Amino acid sequence: MTSANIAFAGAGFNAAAAAAPAVFQLSSGRGRVLVFSAGHYSSGVPGEWKARDDREGVNIIDVDDSNSSVPKLKKHIGRTKMREAFLREILYVMIHIVSMLCLKVLYIVFWGPVT
Repeated sequence: MTSANIAFAGAGFNAAAAAAPAVFQLSSGRGRVLVFSAGHYSSGVPGEWKARDDREGVNIIDVDDSNSSVPKLKKHIGRTKMREAFLREILYVMIHIVSMLCLKVLYIVFWGPVT
C-alpha cells in the first residue's frame, strides 16, 4: 500500500508503524484528518499478529485494564496533535473490539476534540 501511495492505519513493519495514524490533509490546506486503528483480542485478532519493535504486524491494544491502557492510548494520540492552533484537526479512532464495557469506556474518552 505504501508503494501505491495509499494511506493506512493499524498495521505496519513494526510496532511504531502499526500504531501510527493515516494522515489526510484537508483540501483547504488548513488542517488534517488523523485515522487511528487498532484491534483487540476479543474481536478475533490472534495474539501472534501483534506488531513488535522487530516484527511487522497489527496494532493490538489491551483495553481490558482501562485504568492503564486507555490513558496510554490517549497519550499516544495526543503526541500526534498539531501544535498550530489555527489549523483544524479531525480525529477518528477505530478499535475492533467486542466487549461492550470497553467500548463504552473508549467512547467516553475519545468523543470530542483532541486535548
